[in-house]
Amino acid sequence: MSDFFKDHEITYQIEHTHQDNRDNDVALEIVHFRSKEYDTMYALEFQLHRGRHLLVTGDYGYAVYSWSDPHNLYWIANTDFGYFHSKCKASSYGEKFLQWDGDIGKERIEIYAENKDDWSPSKKNKFLKYASEQIKYRRTWIWWLHQFGDKFFDSVEMERMSDVGYIPHEWSRIQHDALKAAFNLV
Repeated sequence: MSDFFKDHEITYQIEHTHQDNRDNDVALEIVHFRSKEYDTMYALEFQLHRGRHLLVTGDYGYAVYSWSDPHNLYWIANTDFGYFHSKCKASSYGEKFLQWDGDIGKERIEIYAENKDDWSPSKKNKFLKYASEQIKYRRTWIWWLHQFGDKFFDSVEMERMSDVGYIPHEWSRIQHDALKAAFNLV
């Protein structure tokens, strides 16, 4: 991913916006990250408000990430992707910035069925035959769970299975990679 951002340039600024009710300076830290060749294409802007709320906007969607303790953008850029992604509170693809991947979902249900020692071989085969066909798209998977899920799962398992194909959205990873690249960490 770092090659993708090699022609990008960074504009960095800190603005002291005001003092809060405890006389602390409240800063707005901003990074504009855009291609030198295409000024308005592949651009991202990172705005860190009060060190706690990161707003990311640009050509890879928007997202809001939040931390309970204040940090700076350099610190956030140094986090691993899993931690960064876990802080997402809103995005252009929903609250958790996820996307459906039917292939991943299929792998996960195959592992699930393989580990179900209380299922007979015929029950495992029946589950895998029908579930594998439906999991490619979330809407067909949810339909299948509503129609047939109670034959295989209790209510807790059913809820977990409804999300089995979700993975972090690729744009969340791009946002994280871009922030790392902006600080030359990749």
